[in-house]
Amino acid sequence: MNSNIARDHDEHSHSEHSPLGRVPVRVSFVHPDARAVFIAGTFNDWNEEAEPLQDLGNGRWWKEFTLVPGTYEYRYIVDGEWQDDPSAHARVDNPYGGVNSLLQVISKDKSPLAEHHSLTKEAARHAGHAL
Repeated sequence: MNSNIARDHDEHSHSEHSPLGRVPVRVSFVHPDARAVFIAGTFNDWNEEAEPLQDLGNGRWWKEFTLVPGTYEYRYIVDGEWQDDPSAHARVDNPYGGVNSLLQVISKDKSPLAEHHSLTKEAARHAGHAL
């Protein structure tokens, strides 16, 4: 599982930026058997249907959206089941006994496009990635 986004833990930093400073964020996820994939987190009030990923075929899913710079907690929802992001480099405990992944969005001045990629272990093996 690979990730191309820097992460740290500063939960409140996103609230200090105006909506005009939004940065494009691209997420991708690979799951060979998924029929529907969504991403939910602090950036959308954990709405599990607000951010559907687009099916690119062959188990590949993708979405681009914009966020203000800061650090966000998130999880994927695959076919109605909440799932951890196995490629996340940073995680925090959540109040439900699980963990949330952290996504850090860097300002446009530092990074033209924040990018995050996730692969299931099975999909990574098929794609030839070492985990």
